Formats: sequence, structure tokens, C-alpha cells
Amino acid sequence: MTPNREQCEKAYNQGCMWGMGGGDSNRCPYSADEPLAEWWFQGWEAGIDAWHDRNLKTSRHNRPDPDRPPLFLPSFRRADTRR
Repeated sequence: MTPNREQCEKAYNQGCMWGMGGGDSNRCPYSADEPLAEWWFQGWEAGIDAWHDRNLKTSRHNRPDPDRPPLFLPSFRRADTRR
């Protein structure tokens, strides 16, 4: 059976959403010989690419820049606990 456009879009969108969440490609709900499996994997690839872009960009901005001084210097004084 050849899937219709709506079924193909649904499979693509499901794969894309799974990939955007960082999900692994081994969770495809279609068997490898089904035509919708290809649509799901194409969607998953688009989603996982977006996930990688977002996470690599975020992690790159969270790293301290070795060429810039810190915004504050941490205090190494011991807190006075004698109250």
C-alpha cells in the first residue's frame, strides 16, 4: 500500500519531533520495509540536526572564555559558623 500525503507528513513530523528531543533513531515505529519508515528517518535526521545545533550552541556559550577575566572573583574565606 502506498501511503498518502497525510500519512507521510505525520511520519515525518513524528520523526522530526523525536529527533528534536534528542531521541535515538532506533525508535522508529515502522518496520524497515515500510515506505513510511523512510519518511520517519528523514524527519528524524532533520530533528536531530536541530537538536545538535541547539545543544552545541548552548554548550559553547556556557563555557568560560579563557581570554576574559571572570566577572567576579570567588571568595575563599571560610564562612563564620559561630553564631
